[in-house]
Amino acid sequence: MIYIIGCLVIVIGYAVVARAASVSSAWSKTVLVAVLLSLIGNVALVSTVAFNSNPVMNDGLSVPNRVAYWIIGEDGWSVARFSRILELSIWCTLSITLLFAFVSVWEALRRKKKLRAGHIG
Repeated sequence: MIYIIGCLVIVIGYAVVARAASVSSAWSKTVLVAVLLSLIGNVALVSTVAFNSNPVMNDGLSVPNRVAYWIIGEDGWSVARFSRILELSIWCTLSITLLFAFVSVWEALRRKKKLRAGHIG
């Protein structure tokens, strides 16, 4: 949960700074930051699920990295819960990636429209 809140703060902070600095394609770059942070979370969760999927190697459940620990938290650990969180994270990453594609196309169309208006006027 801490990771999710931290990511929201980073993404919102980036959006504010990018808009204030008049960065070109600020919205798509902001969504791209969200995609990258989401992918980092996915990698951390995959390593956790893989680490805990072989009970012979481990005495109990553990979260081998901080990022996964920030996502999962302390309560209710089970391999099934780790897998559910990973699946949800993958769906979130796919959704954010689709959002990136839509925002990129929207910005490109908006930029093209401004260019046409500039040539006409």
